[in-house]
Amino acid sequence: MNIRDFSDKHGLKAIVRRHFVYNKPALPVDANTMCALIYSRTIDPSLLGLSEVGLAQAYRQGEQLVEMGIIPCRIVSGTDLRNTEGARQTAAAIRAATNKRMPFMAAPGVTYPYYDATKVVPAWEQFGDMAAHAYLAGRPEVDGLWTETADAFEERIVSAINNLGHHEGPVLFDLNFEQLVLLHYTDVKHWPRPSIPYDNSAWIPKNGGGIVYGEDGTVAEFNPDFTLVE
Repeated sequence: MNIRDFSDKHGLKAIVRRHFVYNKPALPVDANTMCALIYSRTIDPSLLGLSEVGLAQAYRQGEQLVEMGIIPCRIVSGTDLRNTEGARQTAAAIRAATNKRMPFMAAPGVTYPYYDATKVVPAWEQFGDMAAHAYLAGRPEVDGLWTETADAFEERIVSAINNLGHHEGPVLFDLNFEQLVLLHYTDVKHWPRPSIPYDNSAWIPKNGGGIVYGEDGTVAEFNPDFTLVE
């Protein structure tokens, strides 16, 4: 079953994907310090665009959407280069196949949170890639990791996805790890945010995969090839 089948059954309001693989500059620092530099946006943002593979995958998803007869009404991305490049590539593929200009925009309201660089290394030393999960769950060990509260983050992301109104075609979002983790647990699992796990059982979104929202309120997870996760 793919998102075409999902759309036929439930309608299609939104497709929310995680960005594709992106470049990371070679710097003489350890992995945790690299995370601190990237997530606090200390590194020159022009160095963090999609890799050649990521660019090709974003373009291919646009082709796949056309093949399935799913044409987004617009593409909304986070403001970071790895998101905007993905949006542009997918839009370009749709336009090449349909001659339809695909509007896309970078929106601060759906952009991933700013991290406090001084708190990233200790958070990663304790929780690794699950540090965002721990923050969303309200763990005191990572207090202050983001420059906004988990409550504020949840409110702006969930409201942006769930209050779209009616459009001629779905909205495609190109977002990040943090937004997808939140939406997986709140909208797919229907768990309260403090119940999000932060151990090895925690869900990790795939690059190019994500969550699809039906017009009737049904929500499901999809793989990077647009097949649904059963």
